[in-house]
Amino acid sequence: MAAAAFPPDGTVGDLATGDLALVARRAAARTIDTLLVFATLLAVASAYAYAFRSEDGTGAMIVAIDVTFVLYLLHELLGVAFWGRTLGKHLLGLRIVPAEGTGRPGLWAGFRRLLIPTALLIFLLYPLPFLVAAVAPGHRWPHDSLAGTRVIRS
Repeated sequence: MAAAAFPPDGTVGDLATGDLALVARRAAARTIDTLLVFATLLAVASAYAYAFRSEDGTGAMIVAIDVTFVLYLLHELLGVAFWGRTLGKHLLGLRIVPAEGTGRPGLWAGFRRLLIPTALLIFLLYPLPFLVAAVAPGHRWPHDSLAGTRVIRS
């Protein structure tokens, strides 16, 4: 198989099926999604502390972390499975498709794709996929390979 050609705009991939997104654009989309998670965390913690007049922030943080984690999972899983994008990818004009096609990835691929970022987020290894994608063939992130998906410009 021939090596991928790099078009002038810096993308990699088969232009007939949609070019693979730039690593930097994907990193920015993931950062937007992560900031959304932290904004949700702050909002839930603040609302809980206000509603229950909690002077001990521990209870508020535990509830906020639990609610935020569930919302993060739903945002990622349902966004990828049914719309082929998260909010960050939508804002940056990216879409997730099956590796061999252009439709929506589906629920199972969305779940598999969610495993690696979630584990990395839990263990605070957030930058690792960016580094792997920078050197991986076709700049596919590990969770794309696991799920059999790729990200294209929409």
